[in-house]
Amino acid sequence: SRRVQRFARGITSFTWSPDGETILVVATVDHDDPPAGDRRATRWRDRPRRVWRQRYKADGSGFLLHGTARLHAVRVADGYTRELTGPDRQVLSACWSPDGRRIAVIQARSGPRDGHLTDLWIMDADGSQPWQLTVAIAGKSYGGYLSAYAIGTTDRFAAAIISAPVTNLESHHGTSDTGYYVDPYSLDGELWERHELARRLSPVQHAHHATTPTLILQGEDDGRCPVGQAEELFAILMRAGRAPVKLILYPRGHHDLAEAGRPSHRVDYHQRIVDWLERHVVTG
Repeated sequence: SRRVQRFARGITSFTWSPDGETILVVATVDHDDPPAGDRRATRWRDRPRRVWRQRYKADGSGFLLHGTARLHAVRVADGYTRELTGPDRQVLSACWSPDGRRIAVIQARSGPRDGHLTDLWIMDADGSQPWQLTVAIAGKSYGGYLSAYAIGTTDRFAAAIISAPVTNLESHHGTSDTGYYVDPYSLDGELWERHELARRLSPVQHAHHATTPTLILQGEDDGRCPVGQAEELFAILMRAGRAPVKLILYPRGHHDLAEAGRPSHRVDYHQRIVDWLERHVVTG
């Protein structure tokens, strides 16, 4: 082995070029230190950028520099750099399309209560023609609870798939095989002490606001998240009538029917998810 280069303050990451001829390095530097390998320089010609991730283009002609807030594209031949995103949203991740013609970017924007909302964008390689991709939400069990709560409190999702959810903490407490100890733990107190909190955190209390097309998948013999939880949510969504809703019940289906249920149920379960997304997300 041999040392390729020495960086006084170390490096944080590196990436080989696709042809294996060069290495792209992210290093920690001092603005007043001369660039490594340039004995004639006394300081950096251009102020170093703060970068924590980099991705080469498949043909090696350019790469993305992913900083704490903005995304830049750099042309290898001459070092020309173009800023692709503005400062109003934080860049969480970015990658090239296989043909190098487009870039996918996940960005975060400030949300309610100091939270962050994430958006997925596709843009041309030069940063032009950005368009936001449609996002769906899906979850099972606790993920089903979160998805059910989300559709009643935001309209940002084009479709929802909710499986084996908890939708009413008060009824779940006495009907689930774990409700009598899981719910007090989650509420940090007994149900009779925290009933107002339990009601506020129950998706059924917000479901009448939902405008998201929702598919509910439920095993009839689920002891963890009983069928009544799905039925309560379905009834409210149906009566509110603000968006399409469908409830699918699987006879003798248990909590893990999607992973370990009857083969015919598993095939049907996953096909319905694909069909729902194609109908409400892909074709809109």
